[in-house]
Amino acid sequence: MTATLPRSLNSLTFAALAILGTAASFGVTTAPARAATVSFYEAQLATPAEARRTEIQNGVVWKCGDTDCRGSEGQSRPEVVCARLVRKVGPLAGFSVKGEALGAEALARCNGDKAAPLARR
Repeated sequence: MTATLPRSLNSLTFAALAILGTAASFGVTTAPARAATVSFYEAQLATPAEARRTEIQNGVVWKCGDTDCRGSEGQSRPEVVCARLVRKVGPLAGFSVKGEALGAEALARCNGDKAAPLARR
């Protein structure tokens, strides 16, 4: 009886480690793919850029391509982040934070339209 107990414990331990290893490897392999497709800020350029570039503004790292820019999370209000990006890359056709687009009035102010009303929260 004592000979079967350690053997069954070894099998159980091996099975538990195999399940744990599979779960850990699945989490590691899917995390970079998820991080690569989701950006905190996304901006659509009004005119295509001449070349790809990276900008860093107040802690936000922007990666800009032909028609869009994607940025990491920042500490400022979205309207401020948007206006800073406009100063670097020019007018924007769209701007979103965590998938939620700025309204037309907020986007107009971001692009420098001083006559646009302030966005209310």
